[in-house]
Amino acid sequence: MKCDVAIIGDFRFPGGTSSSIAHEVRALSQGGYSVGLVPVRAPILKRERPIHPLIQAAIDRGDARRTLEKLVSISTAEEFSAGAPA
Repeated sequence: MKCDVAIIGDFRFPGGTSSSIAHEVRALSQGGYSVGLVPVRAPILKRERPIHPLIQAAIDRGDARRTLEKLVSISTAEEFSAGAPA
């Protein structure tokens, strides 16, 4: 899948970071950018959780697409860089 912006994260977190990502996805989409979501498994979430509702809504609206159907572990990535939403 080709996209203008790829966001890597565990989109199952219930709090503000996931909400910020959802708003960022919406702004990028409205700005004409295609957004890919790359799901990774955060080691601190021990039990299964659904994707944050706002992020799922962004996917359902077509604002973003998941690049993988399965969660991957950050520890298996050869290169990784991260930033917190502003």
